[in-house]
Amino acid sequence: MCSWSFTSEPPRRAAAGWAPALVLALGALAAQPVAPPPYRLRVNVAWGSPQGPASFREALEAEILSDLAAHHCFREAVARVPAPAAPDDLELVVTIDGYEEESDFEHAISAHGENGGVLRQGTTSFEGRFTVVIRTTTDGRLVRSRAVSRRGAWSGTGPEDPRDAAQRALIENVVRTVHSLSCKGSAENWAREIERARTGER
Repeated sequence: MCSWSFTSEPPRRAAAGWAPALVLALGALAAQPVAPPPYRLRVNVAWGSPQGPASFREALEAEILSDLAAHHCFREAVARVPAPAAPDDLELVVTIDGYEEESDFEHAISAHGENGGVLRQGTTSFEGRFTVVIRTTTDGRLVRSRAVSRRGAWSGTGPEDPRDAAQRALIENVVRTVHSLSCKGSAENWAREIERARTGER
């Protein structure tokens, strides 16, 4: 008389053998970098009304360019001037309006201790309205836009000028706004948005 017996051990060993390979394959797919949209973005930060200091405009433009490059938001991000335009370029325009400063108090005090020096004490804030536009370079078609009010403030005592600290805080806020508008969407999404902008579809 014959007897038969079955065991589930071989399938378990087979599954255990496949599992590490599957994990490695999925990890390799996840590690592949996503190609940025294949456009060059020409960045232009400009004063509206009233005009503010050139140093603030230049610092804001430099930080926007640095952020776009660091996060690979486009194939390339360059300053609009002096870069010549190419047919498939996009243009990012940030217009600054209503730039104002508020300072409650500010004075310098002598610092004691090992390093000595001078500490500055004060409360300062800067605010403005920022219109962020991404458009096609060849025909100026609007692709994306956002208008926001942003503020940067600093209060306390330290070696840094309160005005410099408040301006830096404002720049960081604006850069985050530009990033959220510019650094989202796949190459396919950008292509569709640009096509809709050129054909007038919504």
